[in-house]
Amino acid sequence: MKRLVIAMVLAVLWTAAASLAAEHVYIKREQVLSRFFASSERVDYARLTLTDAQTRAFSGALGYTAPRKEFVVYFGKTGGTIDGYAVIDNELGKFEPITFAVLARPDGSIGDVAVMVYREEIGHEVKEESYLKQYRGKKFSDPLRTGRDLDGITGATISCHSIAKGVKRALWVVQTYRETAKE
Repeated sequence: MKRLVIAMVLAVLWTAAASLAAEHVYIKREQVLSRFFASSERVDYARLTLTDAQTRAFSGALGYTAPRKEFVVYFGKTGGTIDGYAVIDNELGKFEPITFAVLARPDGSIGDVAVMVYREEIGHEVKEESYLKQYRGKKFSDPLRTGRDLDGITGATISCHSIAKGVKRALWVVQTYRETAKE
């Protein structure tokens, strides 16, 4: 029995170490916001807490239950003009969350997408500019689906689907924030 417990503890420690070894931080929050809002005079944020009606709207628009009730929306401002909106979020990859950021332009289209932290052992190619640039100009009304309006990456299929799902959610959050905000 004692050997079994020791073996289980070692297995848990090995799994945790392997997970940490796979974590790659590519860009931090301050850096991504500086990149997204390079020409803005200031960057601020607001919390969007979903009402029950918005939670139902989320499910109707995206086809799944909102992962939480509160989201943070960053926005760049110059004078009294909004330069854009950003959402930093996580979406589950195959086993681990992928942390990403989405910049939405004032018209609601995507200005940029960045993978901030990638924790899986494979599929890290989703962080590459050559993959992420295809999101630029897309809107919430676009399918944002791998194999439809987005190309996938061989060996990173789940990660591609995860990024697309998270980006679509971020656009919904920005759209909902814009409908309710008093900027």
